[in-house]
Amino acid sequence: MERLIRGGIYLARLDPAKGAEIGKLRPAALLSAPEILEIDSPVLFVCPLSSRSEPRCASLL
Repeated sequence: MERLIRGGIYLARLDPAKGAEIGKLRPAALLSAPEILEIDSPVLFVCPLSSRSEPRCASLL
């Protein structure tokens, strides 16, 4: 199994999907602290990534 690294980008199945979302593999950035990753915790904190952006956020780029 691949060693997980904080800040790494991984494919994740973020089930259960809500509403019209399709439960598929999505890229996500791993946010969990290294100490959590070392103990093989069953819970990880991730941030899903998207290729779409909100027009109101364009000034942040």
